[in-house]
This record gives sequence, structure tokens and C-alpha cells, in this order.
Amino acid sequence: MLTTGSLALLTCLCLGQPGEPVKIPIIGQPDPFYGAAGSTVTIMPSAEPAELEPNQAIRYRLVIDGIINPSDVTQPDLGMIAAFQESFTCKTISSAIANQQLAWEYELIPRSRQVQAIPVFTLPYYDPKRPQPEDFPSFPFRTVQAKAIPIQVREPVTPAPPIVEQPLDIPAHVRNPVGKTWFPQETWVWVVWLVLPSSIVALHIAWQYARRPDSYRKKRMQQYKATRQAIQQLERHNLTAHEILATLRTYLSQRLQCDTSSMTSKEIVQVIAERTPHLSDRWGDFLQRLDEARFGPATNHSQPTWCQQAVQLIISWEQELSQ
Repeated sequence: MLTTGSLALLTCLCLGQPGEPVKIPIIGQPDPFYGAAGSTVTIMPSAEPAELEPNQAIRYRLVIDGIINPSDVTQPDLGMIAAFQESFTCKTISSAIANQQLAWEYELIPRSRQVQAIPVFTLPYYDPKRPQPEDFPSFPFRTVQAKAIPIQVREPVTPAPPIVEQPLDIPAHVRNPVGKTWFPQETWVWVVWLVLPSSIVALHIAWQYARRPDSYRKKRMQQYKATRQAIQQLERHNLTAHEILATLRTYLSQRLQCDTSSMTSKEIVQVIAERTPHLSDRWGDFLQRLDEARFGPATNHSQPTWCQQAVQLIISWEQELSQ
């Protein structure tokens, strides 16, 4: 065990003589220790850039001032320090000495976007002006810290996937047709095949309409079920005035979707006037003559012309509704 006298002698040896290297005591050294000695040691950190893209490197520089033995100091490996190792991939770049200044440079690459700062770096050094008591051998060893530097790793930009043209999977018999087929290859033939049938149908319809316009309009009206049934009933039977009125009531009930069976002739004319005002007079005159025939002499109860007039009235009304 070292005595107080031996410690005093060791301290004197550590101070050394002018021009001699500084002798740092082994007892009380911190771990890790890089061999720096001085009384007023300062450290200044810097980092460029502070905002960077993913996987971009940071130039990290430490400038230490006040070292009295710069040539004896070992440059630290930041990759061996836990705080740096967890957040960065570390690479030592250079070390320079100027007077009593040390300049250390590193390359740091953040491991993820969650890294928000370069951590604090702590440099222990030996202060030869401090005594080394027996019960406190680490007293002459001090530390100086390089403050943390905030950084920001930007959001990675995901490039749009390239558009790859995919060749069409064309069957071999289409790419290289062999022999003749039953259908023509010329474009004009296909045009004729497509246009000619529709043209013939259109010409036939126009010819029929020009030859018998009333018959054509009548056929168009008969596409409605109620209209078709009423016209068939009126044309195929020699109906009395009662039967004609009953047929018209049934037709109007189905066509107008309202019950006209219990309506009077005037009420029916009012319903028709809501749809086609200018035809309501014709309906009113015809229904009035039917009422007169119904309640008049029995010889007047059957007139074939009434059926024809009822058919023409229905066709005229359907034409008006379809416009």
C-alpha cells in the first residue's frame, strides 16, 4: 500500500521538469482515459449538416484547447462509446495538432430517422495542479464535455415505380395467320356488312311509313298493352254504346293508372284535360254522344262508326302523349 510520502513523491514526478513529458499517475485514472493533461481544458463540438437525408454522413469535429501534452493523447473511437454506437455508424477521419489544440474529425451516419441529436461527448483529463490525496486518488482527474448537437433526418422520398411496358400476349395464329379464313380481311367489306343490314331496315320502315302513315302510327301506339287491348276490342267487335264506354273506361284506368269505372263522363274529361287540354273537347263530345245513345232509343245503341271514332280518338291521344 502506498504511504502519504510515496504519494507525494509520485505527484512530484507527475508534474515533471520543464521540457519533459507529463507523467500521469496510473492510480485513480478513469476508464476510458485517453491520456490528456491540462489545467483549463475546453472542448468545442461542431457538426455539418444539421439537416440531412437518410443514410447521409455528418462531419463531426471536436476541437480541444488547453492540452499540455497533445502528442500523448489518443484519439477516441466513438464507435466504442455506447451512446454513439446505438445511434450512429462511426468512422474516424483525422486528428490534427496545433500548439496546444487538438482537432478530431469523424463521420457519423444516423442509424434511423428517430435519431434527433449527436450525444454528449465526455473527455477525461489529468490536472497536474491538483493534489492526489491517499483517500481520494481520482481527485486530480477531471472531465470536460462537448454538448449535444440536435440534428434532423428528413423523411425518405419514395420514388415512383417505373412504368414497365408489358408486351401483349398475342396468340401465334393471330400473329402469323396461316391460310385463308371464311371471313374477309378487308376493312371496307366489314363496313358494308355492318351498314347494309341496318340501312335496309331503316329504308323499309321509312317506306312503310310513307305508304301508310296512319297504319304506322297505329302500330306504334299498340306497343302499350292497354292501348293494344282497347283497339283490338273496338275493331273486332260490333259494340254497343254501353260496351264502347266500358272499353274506354278500362283503357283509361290502365293508361292513367286511376280508377275511372265510377267516374261520370264529365269527370273523365277533366282527367283527360290535365294531360292533353286541346283534346279534351273531342273526348267530351264523343262521350256525350255515347251517353245520349245509351239513354236514347234502342235502335241507336249499335253504330259501327262509333268504334272507328273511338279507335281514332285513342290513336290521336297516344300520339299527343308520346310527344
